[in-house]
Amino acid sequence: MERWQAPGVEKERIVFFDDDCLLCQHSLKWVNRLDANDRLLFAPLRGRLARDRGIDQARDSIAYFENGKVWRSSEAVRQMCRTLGGAAVVFWALLSVIPHPLREYGYRLVAKNRKRFEGGARCGLLEEGMKRKMRR
Repeated sequence: MERWQAPGVEKERIVFFDDDCLLCQHSLKWVNRLDANDRLLFAPLRGRLARDRGIDQARDSIAYFENGKVWRSSEAVRQMCRTLGGAAVVFWALLSVIPHPLREYGYRLVAKNRKRFEGGARCGLLEEGMKRKMRR
């Protein structure tokens, strides 16, 4: 059962990401572009806010926190897409029909090898609209 909330009060929705991963940074930029209504905040996995919310930085490469509940890995991605709405709902629907164990296997395979593809490259994380959404 969802808690009652006064009209106009925003839910706390935070995407925790590996800020040392190029794939994660590019993915976050994609999420930011889809977040036209500014529903999400972003924070690094190794930050104070992640520790305060009980996010395990050793276990996670991405986590999604919404009103006290934490989703991890492929389920975090699926729940973010649900929250974003718009075009992201198509991605949510596709992820929803894939059985959870298969989704997790695919996610873990990519997450385990994500840093192999970087070749030492780094990109500037923040782009337009992201600075005001960043938390530490």
